[in-house]
Amino acid sequence: MTSFNYINCLKPLLRTLGWQGASRRLFEAVPHDVTEIDLVDLKNIFVNLGYTCYSKTVKLSKLSRSFLPTLFINEAKGVFWVIYERTEKDFLYIDCRNGEKAAILVTKKLKGVRYNFIKDLHPDVSLKSWVHRLFDRLTADLWQPVFMALLGGLGTLTVPLFVQFMYDKVMLTQSEKIVPYCVGGLGLIFLSMALFAHIKNRYLSYLVARLTVLVNNNIDRQLLLLSPSQVKEGSIGDHMLKLRQLDQGRLMIPASLIGVLIELPAIILAMIIMAMIGQKLVIIPLLAMGLLLTLVKVYYGRLNSLTAKAVAAHKISSNFMNETQLNLETLRNLAAGYVWSERSRAHLSDAVVQDRALSDKIAQLSTWSLSILKGAGVFTICWGIQQIKQGDLTVGALMAVSVLMGQIFWSLYSLVGQVHSLPLLHETVSKINQLMSESVEGMPALQSIIKPQGHLSVDDVYCRYSEQSKMALQGVHMEAKPGEIIAIIGQNASGKSTFVRLLMQLQQPLSGEIKLDGVNINTLDPMTYRKLIGYAPSVPQFFVGTIAQNMRLAQPEATDKEILQAFEQIGLMEEIQKLPHGIHTGLSEQYQQTYSAGFLQKLNLARALIRDSNILIFDEPAGNIDFKSDAIFKNTIQNLKGKKTVIIVTHRPSIINLADRILVLNQGIMRLFGPREQILNILAGNAA
Repeated sequence: MTSFNYINCLKPLLRTLGWQGASRRLFEAVPHDVTEIDLVDLKNIFVNLGYTCYSKTVKLSKLSRSFLPTLFINEAKGVFWVIYERTEKDFLYIDCRNGEKAAILVTKKLKGVRYNFIKDLHPDVSLKSWVHRLFDRLTADLWQPVFMALLGGLGTLTVPLFVQFMYDKVMLTQSEKIVPYCVGGLGLIFLSMALFAHIKNRYLSYLVARLTVLVNNNIDRQLLLLSPSQVKEGSIGDHMLKLRQLDQGRLMIPASLIGVLIELPAIILAMIIMAMIGQKLVIIPLLAMGLLLTLVKVYYGRLNSLTAKAVAAHKISSNFMNETQLNLETLRNLAAGYVWSERSRAHLSDAVVQDRALSDKIAQLSTWSLSILKGAGVFTICWGIQQIKQGDLTVGALMAVSVLMGQIFWSLYSLVGQVHSLPLLHETVSKINQLMSESVEGMPALQSIIKPQGHLSVDDVYCRYSEQSKMALQGVHMEAKPGEIIAIIGQNASGKSTFVRLLMQLQQPLSGEIKLDGVNINTLDPMTYRKLIGYAPSVPQFFVGTIAQNMRLAQPEATDKEILQAFEQIGLMEEIQKLPHGIHTGLSEQYQQTYSAGFLQKLNLARALIRDSNILIFDEPAGNIDFKSDAIFKNTIQNLKGKKTVIIVTHRPSIINLADRILVLNQGIMRLFGPREQILNILAGNAA
């Protein structure tokens, strides 16, 4: 097997296919931080880009022009070609190993597999649910563990047949050789069975790991494509909380259930062979299966209810623990540790009670199913002995039937033992299907702006949150010319943050227009539009990773030198130099307890400034910084005047005095907008 890196096929394939999609979509299709991929990964990338892959083993000389362009592969001979044209004498291709163009005679004797990628007419519209589309992608990987399970089942069957053969053919004629023959034959059989089991488990491990990666990638990609309002206001947030709880409990994809389901074809094969060998005896496992299905049906509803209660109890307990971590300082100030501990104990006790009730019901189901299977096994042996006495069955056949019964009953018992995970799996699949059916942020791409000049205009904008009846903003007008500084002021809950969300396209207006350089921002790809803006929210948010990695979320290509320059611009260099690893110091999940609010706010500002943008939007940027840092920030804003358009929400007079124009909001209504001196005079009561 070659170790060829199939990512080298991506660029020539896209070029020959004439793919013209957004670079963002290509970035999302390729696994994150991956430099090497296999052929399966390559096909999955094209599936994510809206292509369907067809493959067939062909001779090069039989490759028709109608199948071009195609990816032609013969791993044994190191052939990885993108064939894009056929002339009378030659095939023209791109060698994926070095990216060079070459030609080969049509008559060349060479066999390989051609892969054709056909663009779906409607790639984003499918009548199939997400789970069915996922199953289609994994179909090619499913047959391998199933086939090995079948071989393992046949291997189990050979043991009694071999013993019967030795008894009938060897022992009666060559009794002195029975021991070495038995040891050698049985050793070979058991070795083969162990090999099949090992290969099956390896295939199964790969399948489960691949399924886990695909599920997580699909969920994360879909979440990143949803509009912020959907995640914040809709039910998706609750769904994802449940999914994450299942994931934390390692129940997102129960590998044991998948392993048992893989054995189903082996159960069917064993039943067929048993019917051929034991004839009437096959009635017993059929009756046992009927009783088990009835038992599962009786218990399933109760298990479903108990599972839902257990998940709900753990959700409350988990939320309580998160609340404890967030409010630990307040609890200590109130000396409320004892009362809080009592509440915590109550939540944990409820979770334990629900878990115990679920475990008891599972144990009951397991006990009853085991009793049914034991009874069926005893009845089979008794009936088999009776048939031997009547001459309708041989000893070897009864041994074979007994082994088959053991194989069938053990698989059935394992399957029943996984019934409790079915409600969780059903809930997971339904929630993911619902998530995947949500409409993503629009990508109209009707207009494109490579780098805006910074002319922002807001015309008669109204906005209301879906869960509220009152307007958050109504009739707002604003214009920011390139290089201007616009200050937005107003009391709390006056609509300032909502206005910023509209400018960032994090919220959609009910009516009115917001334009950038004369282009309505609703005609732009939201992700591309946001990359054109340097944004600092009022509450800094950072992620686990180094400080440099958090800065590069805003500017992926930023060098260490550019990051340090941004810190120097905001007055953060002295504090960065005191850190153990400088900009490569890690931020943990408890970064809010580790670093001061002022330090985090300055990081927040630096992250906005490092983006090479002509538009900067700051939402209460100087709320927690000290006097010295405030002076540095004020000087930074002053230096930006005439160079970048700055929209800044603030209460600080020192920042307001830097503005060219001021927008005053009150209870969602625009009260004033105009030049700084004029607005300040009106607010001071000095207007003429």
